[in-house]
Amino acid sequence: MYWSLFPHGDQRGFVDHGDSYTIHYPGASPVARATAQQLRTHAFAMRGIAPPPPAGACPAPLVTSTAGTFVSWRGAVGAAAYNVERAAAATGPWSNVCAGCATDMDTPWEDASRVPGKTVWYRVQGINLDGKAGAISPPFKSVPSPGPPTPPPTPVPPPSSCTYVPDTDCSGGSGGGAGEAAAATKEECCSLCKEHTNCGSSIFQQQASGAGKCFFKPSDCTPISKNGVIACNPKK
Repeated sequence: MYWSLFPHGDQRGFVDHGDSYTIHYPGASPVARATAQQLRTHAFAMRGIAPPPPAGACPAPLVTSTAGTFVSWRGAVGAAAYNVERAAAATGPWSNVCAGCATDMDTPWEDASRVPGKTVWYRVQGINLDGKAGAISPPFKSVPSPGPPTPPPTPVPPPSSCTYVPDTDCSGGSGGGAGEAAAATKEECCSLCKEHTNCGSSIFQQQASGAGKCFFKPSDCTPISKNGVIACNPKK
């Protein structure tokens, strides 16, 4: 028994109801197809017609969309399978790239043999349960999908006016009247040194509290190794 006969979807496949008492004709699986033909045969028998007449010719499907190498179409009533043809122009010549290889349950169907980057045309033809091909859909132009957008150029930061050297310090501490100042970042420390009259280089140290300190070094200090500091040599 069934109580819901659902049609093809507007874009592809069938309208899906999800009810165990729903039927799609001529059937979405071998079992469903056998059941549908039992119902058809019995319906004609109740009218006194036996055996049932041959399957009707399929009307034209309708290609609804293409995306990359995938093709979708609105199905034709009574189609058990479909031919998919491809051409370089709407007038042909046409090549059958899917000889009865797809059903309404296989859309969107992938045209794996399509050459990327070329405009092609498609048309689709339904095949009924007796293996006879029906009307052909109007040609559908498939334009290659655009490639990924070109990413914007990576911004190039302006040349730094300071050169940082990890793990170096100057002997003699903050000598030569250079002194020190609070700085939140090493960039700020470098800028302070650049503006300072007696600073030849600066050392930035991050404090445990999160604050930073900038030590100004005279230009004639001797660099030595010291962990946890970054020396700045501004170009004045």
